[in-house]
Order: sequence, then C-alpha cells, then structure tokens
Amino acid sequence: MTPQQLKDTANKLYKESNFAEAIPFLKSAAEALPKEEALWQQLAYACTITKQHQQAVDYLKQAIRHHPGSGWLWRLLGNQLTATDSLTAAEKALSHAETILGHNDNWLCRYYVDFYIKQANIPKQIEALERLVALGTANAGDLNNLGIAYFRQKNFGKAIEYYRLSIHNNPTAATLHNLGLVYGENEISQDVDAADAYLQAIAIEPKYQPSELGLQKLALKLIPLSKKAKETINPLIRPDEAYQYYLNPFEALQIEPVDGDSELDIKIIQRAKKKLLQEIDLNDGKVSWLNDFHLDRSKAINIDEDLHHPTKRLFHYNIFRNTQLLRFLTLGELDHFFYRNDPVIIETLKFLNREPDFRRFISKPFARQYNTILGRAIDKRILPLIEVLFDGRRWVTPEDDDLCFEAAYKRINDIVEDMESIANEGTTTKLPSGRVQEFLSKNSLPHLFNLLPTHFASAQRDFTVHLRSLAISTFNVHGDARLSKVILILCKGFTTRSVEIAAKLAEDFKAIDRMLDEEKRQAEEDAKNSFDGWVHKHGRLSITKNLITYAGDSIQAQDVENIRWGISIQRVNGIQSRHDFSLVVQSTSKYLVIEWGKAGLISGVRGLFRKAGEIIPIDEQSSEEQGTHFQKIIAAIIHNLLPSFISKIIDRLNSGAQVSIGLCILSRNGIAFSTGLIFRKHHNLPWSDIGTQMQNGEVYVFSHSSKASISMPAMSTDNAVIIPFICSLMNK
Repeated sequence: MTPQQLKDTANKLYKESNFAEAIPFLKSAAEALPKEEALWQQLAYACTITKQHQQAVDYLKQAIRHHPGSGWLWRLLGNQLTATDSLTAAEKALSHAETILGHNDNWLCRYYVDFYIKQANIPKQIEALERLVALGTANAGDLNNLGIAYFRQKNFGKAIEYYRLSIHNNPTAATLHNLGLVYGENEISQDVDAADAYLQAIAIEPKYQPSELGLQKLALKLIPLSKKAKETINPLIRPDEAYQYYLNPFEALQIEPVDGDSELDIKIIQRAKKKLLQEIDLNDGKVSWLNDFHLDRSKAINIDEDLHHPTKRLFHYNIFRNTQLLRFLTLGELDHFFYRNDPVIIETLKFLNREPDFRRFISKPFARQYNTILGRAIDKRILPLIEVLFDGRRWVTPEDDDLCFEAAYKRINDIVEDMESIANEGTTTKLPSGRVQEFLSKNSLPHLFNLLPTHFASAQRDFTVHLRSLAISTFNVHGDARLSKVILILCKGFTTRSVEIAAKLAEDFKAIDRMLDEEKRQAEEDAKNSFDGWVHKHGRLSITKNLITYAGDSIQAQDVENIRWGISIQRVNGIQSRHDFSLVVQSTSKYLVIEWGKAGLISGVRGLFRKAGEIIPIDEQSSEEQGTHFQKIIAAIIHNLLPSFISKIIDRLNSGAQVSIGLCILSRNGIAFSTGLIFRKHHNLPWSDIGTQMQNGEVYVFSHSSKASISMPAMSTDNAVIIPFICSLMNK
C-alpha cells in the first residue's frame, strides 16, 4: 500500500473508533509520512484508548523527534509516562509542555491532576483542580475529585462545597456517598444529614452497598437518639413567637397547589387574599388557621407577591409540601431533625441539589429559628435534643453558619469564663475536687462540650486550658499531685481538637505520674523511718514526717530548739542491773521527755501471763527488745526531725551567729573550746581539722592535727548528739 492508502485506511478505522485495528496502519502511515503530526497524534491516542501505555510512550518519543515543538505531543507523553509510573520523566515532559502551551491549558491541568494523584501530592492535586475550576472547565468528576482531596486534608468545609457543586452538575451515588462521609465525620457530626445523603445515593443507585452499610451504621445510633430526644422535648418557641422568621404564602392563603411550576390562577389568589384580610378584620388581626397568629394587615396585602415570581413560588412550594420543614420554620417544631426515611424529604433534597439558590433562600430564616431553639436547649441542658439539632443543618449556607450559633456562643463562652474564674481562684486557694466536679455536673460537662461542632473549637480549647491551668496550680502552688491528677483526668473527658493541648496534657500526665511515683517512694521511705508505739501504758510516742507527738503533745521539726538522747547502764558486781533510756525534745514552749527504765526479770515474767494480742508497752519488754525499740526511735528522730533542726542551726552559723553546745562554741569558721583544770588552754579548730566520735554515751570533739579534744555526755548535754552531723555538713 502507498503511504496515502495507509493514511486513508488508518483515518477510516480511526473515525469508526476501531482503534486497535487502526494502530498498525497509523504506525506505517506515520513512519512513511513523519512530517504529518496528526498521524502521530492519532497513533498515540489510539494506543492510549486501548491502554497500550508503553507503546504510546515509544510512539510519542518517536513523534517528538520529528515535532519537538508540539505541546500536544509533550503533554500526552507526560500523561502516558504517568500511566507507566515513570514519574520523574513524566514531570519533565509535562513541564516542557507547559512552556509551550502555557499554565492554563485545560488538558495539561487534567494530566497534572493524574500525575499528582500518582505522586500522592494532595496540595498540588488541589492546586491543579482549582485551576480547572478557575478556567470554568471543571466537570462533575473534577469537582468530586477536588472534594475528595480536601476531605483527605480534613478541610471538611471545602469538601462539602465541592461535593455539592459536583452533585448540582451531575448527582451520582458515589458523590452523594462522599458527601455523607463528610457529614458523618466527628468534627462535622451532622449524622442526619449524612443519612439523608446516603438515602439519596440509594435512590439514584438502588443496592448501592457503601451507602447501605453507612445507613445501617447510622440508624443504630440515630433511631434510639431520636426516640430519646422526643421524650425530652418541651416547647421551646412560645405561641407569640410563631412565624417570626418565615411565613409561607401557600399556608397563609390556604392554597393547595398541584405543583410549584404551574402558574396560579390570579382569581384563586385574589379570593384567598380576600378571605385572609376578612379573617384579620373580624378576628382582631389573628388568623385562626395560623394558630391565631397576629398577622399585620399591611403584610397580608403583599403576601401574594412571591407567588407571581416563578422561582420564589417554586421555593415556597417545596417548603410547603415538606410539612416537617415548614413546621420547624414557622412553629419551631422539631420533627424535621429526627431520622426517618421520608420520600418527601428526599424530593426536597433533590430539589436543593438542582437549585443551589434554594439554600440561599431558606438559609437565614432556618438559621434564625435554629439559633433560638439551640440557645434555649443549651439553657435547659437538653442534651439529646442538642445532639439532634447539631445533626441536621444542611439547609444553611456557610455564610450563615455563625447565625445558627449566636445564642449558643454566648452561653458556651459564659461557661468558659466561669471555668476561668475557678482556675484563677485556684492560684491562691486550694479547691476541693468536689468543687470542680460539681461545676462540671451543673453544666452537663463534658458531654455538652463534646457535642459541639468545630465552630466551638476555640471555646473547647480555652475551657480545657483553664481546667489544665487549675491542675497545674494545684500541684505547683499547693503541692497536691494527687488532686492535680484528678483534675487532669477530668480534662481527659473533654474531646479537644487542639493537637497542642492534647500533647501538653499527655506531658502533664507523665510529669504528675513521675511526681506521684516519687511521692509514693517518699511515703514508703517516711513510713519505713517513722515510729509509732506505746512507751508506757499511758504514753504513746509517734515520730512522723517533721513531727514528734508524745502523750498528746506535739512539736514540729522547725520548732525544735534542743534535743538530746542516750542510754544509761548500771552494773552491780560487773553485771548489768538496770537500763535507763532517755529522749528529750524541746521547743520554745514545749518540753517532751520520753524516759523509761528496766530492772531485773520482773517484766519478762509478766509477759508470760498476758492475753494473746495484748499490746506490751516498751518499758515492760526485755532489755534486748527495749534496746531495739530505742534504736528505731533514734533512727526516726534522725530522719524526720534532725534535717530541719540542723539546717536551722547551719543557717545561723552562716549568718555569722555563734551557737553554744555544752562546752563548745560553734561558728562559721569552726568550733572553739577550752581544756585544762588549772592551766586553761583555748582551742579554735577549723571545720576541716575537726573529728567527732560517740563512745560510751559521750560525744567527743577532737583535732586531727593536735591532741586537743573535749567530750560531753550525750544523755545530759543539749544538742551534743547533733555535732557530728553539723561537722559533716560544714566540711562539705
């Protein structure tokens, strides 16, 4: 065949869409007539249609060698390289095509979308799709893809916007299902709207499984919730507030239209208006069929104006035929918000999809009525109703969203301010956990706040911040780690959408748990080093953290001024005949003397006649047992009382004061004392030269460098027993 014959055969098959058969003829024709770009384009496109992507790439590269300036060939090459996952080469080809065709070429934008989908680059995918929207060439599929991209970015407002646009252009089951998925997200939480989207999807494509499954899941929640909400409903709109935001002319004139498209007979409207005006005149301005609503005559005269406007008449008609929607707008009845599979609702929603202006028409009256009812439901803390109300707001434009929540914003912000006041009070006063829990319970928290949609994210964040602040003050200012954790646990009950606050709470819990572990360890250590027991039958001794209590009198560690202890052992004929144990703790106002003695075997014999379980006072136990108890008492004194007492003395020394203990005078520089009975010698020993020792009831202070030393009876010399501790600390 000649080149022309090849070309004619190829063109005939191509025009008949016999692409697979056309490919070999197109290949031969293009190779025979390489300067005819159209043949190369048809060859590459035929391979693309028959999904022979690698073949298409090979032919396109061959074509570009003959036509390097063809933006069309470079553009398709980038697309086919994307299809073969050669993304680096695809990006270069698309970029080269862009230099030839420009930034706003429709098909180049589409090929970039495919490329960015393969690259999983959602921001760039959105950028390319938004360019198609700006060019005015985006179709329903493009708008759906844009909704999907925004959904994956969790920009749910934008996702809803583009799903709605896609549905307006071409309502498909898949796009309606996608819209339902967005409505069902926790951050949007419009479950009734989600269910209605699924119902619309099923109406278009019966047995559409994704929506059937989504609807089944939602029904398990919505049916019981609707039932519970119905049981809690009290009238939230007063009779005198009816029709304040919307009055339907079909209802007011008692006209029953066959459909909204048909133009109404002018005579029917005139008769109806005459009857309405007569009702107003005869009934003191009230209209009996409007629940005795007081209708202004001037408003009644113009009530029929919208009925002569084709679009507005259609809008009023679709509201009128949807009784539950009408009753909400006019009387504040709430059946509209309860889940049900109602064909009338589906028809109204289909109309809404076809006529975006209908949402703008109904938005403000719906939002104002919604605002009134939601605010009062929050006042009364009717939680099931609040949840139901949040589930169904699809009639409102984004511009009017804030109008829905004006009253709710005020009430929620008042609660946040009250929490802030409590947190501020907690910086100076330790508040009991019951105070916070009572406040939460009174305001139905955290349940109320967890129902709030994203519009209240800042209030939810601020509330959690204040509650967390109270927990921090409870620990940092008042030192109560356990109560702080209780308050932090209350924070956990709130669903915070702030990643930053969630991270801070997690760190707070870790810090508090570390503190509680340390507190537990310290408590165990304190318990181990405390003492509690009966010294005498009527004298109980307790030594705990920073406190000693004996026979009902107590001294705090910080108030101790003098302390001494010791054991006296008497021997007769070299045999121990008596042990005397003594501990004296003195403050400026109290003097605790804990003493007991033991002689012979009498108490040991007494022990033989005691009842099982009877407490034996220390002074009636054996010498060995008494000695063991005394060691425990002194260990408890050293652990609980001495640190504070010694710290107080060292502070005095460091401030330049002198402290007398027995025959020694302690100063910041060391210890001074005198020795010798006749020839007195004065010694000033620096702390670094001082050694101490306790032996046979005596406390010895001596010099490491000389023979100078002095001793004091530990049992009778105030504070002699603490000199070794002071010496050790002053040397450090």
